[in-house]
Amino acid sequence: MTGDPDWSLDDATLAALQFTEWAESVDVRRRRDFLDGYPGDGDAAWRGAEARAWVKTVKQDAKRYGCKPGFVPWPWPMVTAAGRLELDRVRALRQNGRARRIACRDAIVLWLADVGEVQEVAQFVAEGPCDFYGTAFEPAEVSAAAAFLEGEGLIKGIKTWGPELLLASLTARGQACADYHNGNVQNYLNPQPAEATMSVHNSQNFHGPVSGQVAQGQTVNQTQHQGLDAAALEKIFRAMRDALADVDDPGLRDVAERAIGDLEGAVQRGDTDDVVARARGLERLAGLVGSTALTTATSTGVTQLLQAVGLS
Repeated sequence: MTGDPDWSLDDATLAALQFTEWAESVDVRRRRDFLDGYPGDGDAAWRGAEARAWVKTVKQDAKRYGCKPGFVPWPWPMVTAAGRLELDRVRALRQNGRARRIACRDAIVLWLADVGEVQEVAQFVAEGPCDFYGTAFEPAEVSAAAAFLEGEGLIKGIKTWGPELLLASLTARGQACADYHNGNVQNYLNPQPAEATMSVHNSQNFHGPVSGQVAQGQTVNQTQHQGLDAAALEKIFRAMRDALADVDDPGLRDVAERAIGDLEGAVQRGDTDDVVARARGLERLAGLVGSTALTTATSTGVTQLLQAVGLS
């Protein structure tokens, strides 16, 4: 599939995530053959989850449990703090209707960019190459996304008596969205505003000397900057990332780094709702991680960001 949206997990990451969810939901300590009930390659998924620090392998202490001589304890996977944070993050996103709507639109554009014309958009439910953090898009979500994309002139097709679009394909606008915006519909439809210059010409006569700041004059040129200065943005996010060195747990550090990247992406897209949601989520995450340096850098950075975009 063209593009690589962060919500469309690759096979290895999805398997590791599903294993982490499964390990959290079952008691793996009571039976040696607990993996027999896992729907898939449990060993490979276990290794993948452990490599991401979402689980760690624990061995039973035979002496502690008073086991018989010769008993060989078996290892079992225990979900780590980083794993629980990742599960909480993913579950919250799965339940976020707005995030799902945006992702479904992007997914359809990327799918059509790969396959060309399709008999009907509804095929995406069965044939679409991606899902949302391991959960499939619902038919109603696909139908609504297709209607939105058609209304914005990104896809075209034939309408019949029902809501479905037949012989659907990308328009030139849709192809441009896929090619130049990585299928990000919101970014394509709402590009970042360029720096605007506003000239205000007011004439006012003063008799006698004038001192101090004057709001009006013969010619007043004002430059209005939309958004944040790139250098200021870089400084804020660099401070956050530098603070990650204070986080000892590699799994927690990875989760926090991903959350910082998600916030940075939201700021670059100019999506104010997403900026606020991800900023507050990052603050909560920093508190859970337990690093004073990260908590301070995150709190300071979030305050600066929200003030700069007028959201504080």
